Amino acid sequence: KKQFGNTLLLKETSQETWRWSPLENLGQDLRYAWRQMMAHKVLSLAVLFTLSLGIGATTSIFSIFEAIILRTLAVPHPEQLYLLQTDTDLFTSAFSHPLFTRMQKKLPEGSSLVANTRATRGPIQIDGKKDSASFQMVSGNYYDTLQIKPALGRLFTEEDDRAAGNHPVTVLSHRFWMNRFAGSPDVLGKSIVINRQPLTVIGVAPAEFHGLWPDQRPDFWVPVAMQSSVEYSGNRFAYGDFKKDEPWAAHEGIFWLQLIARIPNDKDVSALQASLNIDFTQAMEQVFGRDSDPEARRQFLSQRLVLMPGNQGIQVLIERYFTPLNILLGMSGLLLLITCANIASLLMGRAEKRQREIAVRMSIGASRQRLIRQLLTESLLMGVIGSLVGGFLGFKLGPELLRLIDPNAPQVNIAPNAMVLGFSFILCLFTTVLFGLAPALKSTRLDLSSALKLNGSHESIARRFNFGQVMVSVQVALSMMLLVSPVLLSRTLNNLMTADTGFEAEHIISISFDPQSSGYSPEQTQPLFDRIESRIQKIPGVQSTALSACIVLAEGCIFQSGMYTQGFVATRGQKAVVQELFVGQ
Repeated sequence: KKQFGNTLLLKETSQETWRWSPLENLGQDLRYAWRQMMAHKVLSLAVLFTLSLGIGATTSIFSIFEAIILRTLAVPHPEQLYLLQTDTDLFTSAFSHPLFTRMQKKLPEGSSLVANTRATRGPIQIDGKKDSASFQMVSGNYYDTLQIKPALGRLFTEEDDRAAGNHPVTVLSHRFWMNRFAGSPDVLGKSIVINRQPLTVIGVAPAEFHGLWPDQRPDFWVPVAMQSSVEYSGNRFAYGDFKKDEPWAAHEGIFWLQLIARIPNDKDVSALQASLNIDFTQAMEQVFGRDSDPEARRQFLSQRLVLMPGNQGIQVLIERYFTPLNILLGMSGLLLLITCANIASLLMGRAEKRQREIAVRMSIGASRQRLIRQLLTESLLMGVIGSLVGGFLGFKLGPELLRLIDPNAPQVNIAPNAMVLGFSFILCLFTTVLFGLAPALKSTRLDLSSALKLNGSHESIARRFNFGQVMVSVQVALSMMLLVSPVLLSRTLNNLMTADTGFEAEHIISISFDPQSSGYSPEQTQPLFDRIESRIQKIPGVQSTALSACIVLAEGCIFQSGMYTQGFVATRGQKAVVQELFVGQ
């Protein structure tokens, strides 16, 4: 028997051959960790509450950051999409329809080019009931190029966009279909009246598709050829003479379309950019070549066309939210570090009380590696529970946080996806290691002879004192950073609130309404304004009245235009944007 050695050890080794011991050990560790949590309920609740707040805040901000800054379009192969922009971006990279048609003919085989506009709201009628909805103009090859399949019916084809006003059809968004028609398949063939133009519903877009503008969610789409029929009049830069009711598609001097191309072979991008620049330069020469202002002529004719990655669509939100979201993400990271430091301090206190237990376990043969793994499992269990609670809070609070950052925030889908869930998982592991590793290492670095004595804790307390000082110093430093930042922000906000606006803002009442959504035609709008203004002037106490396109200094009030600015010469990559507000006398 002595030749075989320790019989009990040989039995355990033999049993491990037929079992998956790592999984069994993990199950034992989890059960023991749960018993430890139940034995220290107050401490466990304090850790879970602190961890949930830290992870919830970080997850909610990252979900907004991912939706606005990182998310790509919900279309197949978004990396093949390229935006057509001007290097000076004088008129927000808008193009005329004739130029769009000529550019389509220059594309290599397998590539395609689509046109679309910004969404705009207008009065609609469904089954005789008046309402308002947002719609977007798109070219006939829009869905084929983006490789979008319908959820119901069919989508636009090039035949739907050939002649002005000849195809009064529309495709509904999935959200509008569910909200207004309860997802009924009978919606096909129904009529929607937009600005007095009936449109026949031919299909419904898939639920995950909202268009190429991440900041917009149109209710339905209309072919570009129907522009004059539905009276679309937004987001344009017009140069030259044209009649108000004429279709824009025939005019070289009306820039109103945003273009995006799908180029499967990235080797074609440089050659295509050079080829399209020929058509673009000729179009600029045709429109602006005879401009009487030599500086304006030089400025327009010096523009060049560039192809930019379009995997995130026509991204107008990144420039607006990139800096504040990065600041918030950094501050939430600091908050999470403070959270981990607090939890590590709590666990260090509990580890101090468990030194005698750990010393006994080590003295009867437990390895330090095995004990560290078991202690980290306890931290991991609390980390997983805290991450689940914090992640749930983060996903629920994400939309509210976005509205808190910007009351007029765009309709961005902040629902969790694979990237956000992966971030939450990594955050769980990171926080577990961050607050659990130091107490595990410290509590298993023992002098067994002194730790087993009744008074053996004094030495360990002395050894732990320096580590505690470091933890306190880290918490104070990070807390000071978080404290100073809001103070500076509040002073900035106070300066903005007390800034001179150039007019007396007191005793001013503003009223806003949309006549077209109530059924008034454009010809009836001005007389309506005159009657309303006349009646308000007769109210006692009213000194004066004035009309404005929107409320002064309100978010989104100023309209951006690409008109030439006298005396301003834009350089490469520099924007020249005129802000204008239409007001009455």
